[in-house]
Amino acid sequence: MLTVGEYLPTTPIAGYSWDENPWQEWLSGQVLSSPAGLWLADGTDQFPSDVRRTLKPTDGSNDGVPKSPGVFAELVGLSPRLVLKDNLVVDGFWRGQDAIDISVQSVIVGKSEAMNVALTVALAEPYDRYLPDGGNHGLLNKESLSARLIRSWTTCPHDSSLQLDRHDPYSASTALRRPGPVQEFAERFGLTFDDPFHRAWSIPGTNVLTAEAWGSRRGTGKYETEHQGSRLFCRTDFLKEVLVAEKSQLVLLVKAQKYLEKKEMDGSGTFRTETLTALLCPQQGFRVIRRIPGAARAAVAALLKHDRSFFESRLVAIGKALTP
Repeated sequence: MLTVGEYLPTTPIAGYSWDENPWQEWLSGQVLSSPAGLWLADGTDQFPSDVRRTLKPTDGSNDGVPKSPGVFAELVGLSPRLVLKDNLVVDGFWRGQDAIDISVQSVIVGKSEAMNVALTVALAEPYDRYLPDGGNHGLLNKESLSARLIRSWTTCPHDSSLQLDRHDPYSASTALRRPGPVQEFAERFGLTFDDPFHRAWSIPGTNVLTAEAWGSRRGTGKYETEHQGSRLFCRTDFLKEVLVAEKSQLVLLVKAQKYLEKKEMDGSGTFRTETLTALLCPQQGFRVIRRIPGAARAAVAALLKHDRSFFESRLVAIGKALTP
């Protein structure tokens, strides 16, 4: 920086031909990554002890990926018997032991349509199961049935490029991508964040959302790897109040996935994927989707193979099949 300051008054600034402002392009990489002007290390949490849990062989398949609903329940803060505790993980992505990736999604859906949305998720191939939200572009078409029925209420910032903090081994890019509520939801329920990294969101006197973000980097250059994760906890009493106010239910998807190297005959890699799809009703509690109505299964099976891969196509077909 001292050298730059010495040469700047007397020496022309040179840059690549595509740089509109080479000085600003260079300088932007020499400042802190956080808009709040803090080091990302200040916003990087310690690795949670529970994500290091090794799944027992009886908990999953031969590859260690869990299959039991009780194991999935514990991953998101429920008891093994699917009973709600004080907090529920409603958004997140992290890598557990044995290289198993865990992801959590949730959306809010009117109580009359929540089951159809859950069935739409469950009738996709395990690897392709997801809940549409603003981040994966599933709800951009406001005229679609998905956009009319599904309310995305959590989000993650997408800009996680490291600047000066890229040299700091104690920082993680997840500190820039900590999950939290979408702006509309926060405004509707009067949520405010308590620190510059949005670790906690509160209503007057009560913390109702807590976001964790952790990570570490090893190696340099193209050999650098980052082990990271994030998750968003919501107080279940607050969540129930929200669902009552919205006359809705929460649709929750938990996915456990492991990459298996060169297991196919052609030498290509594949994935072992297991999921849990569930509904949270403020009156009836937590319910896992275990059985799928024959009419819904038949409606999806009747779709062309290309159409079956689209959430919207399955949702429309299931809605028609289950409408009296």
